[in-house]
Amino acid sequence: MADNNESRQSSKRGLGDLLGRIVEEGENLKSEIGSSARAVAQSTLSDLDVVSRDEFDAQAAVLRRTREKVEALENEVSKLAEMLETKSAP
Repeated sequence: MADNNESRQSSKRGLGDLLGRIVEEGENLKSEIGSSARAVAQSTLSDLDVVSRDEFDAQAAVLRRTREKVEALENEVSKLAEMLETKSAP
């Protein structure tokens, strides 16, 4: 009976060790997959033509100021055209 108990104890320890190694390898695999997935995502994003939010906001501000200047120049050209028309009128 003692040999049978020792055999069961030994089997349980062996099974416990095996399960511990499986869990450990699973965690290692999870970490490797996570690292690989991050690397692939970063590589893919770097291949795309994307900009940071700060750069986007800065360019949007430049565009807004440029539009304002264009509108001001359009108004000025319209006024000058009116002046020319009134001077050219008989």
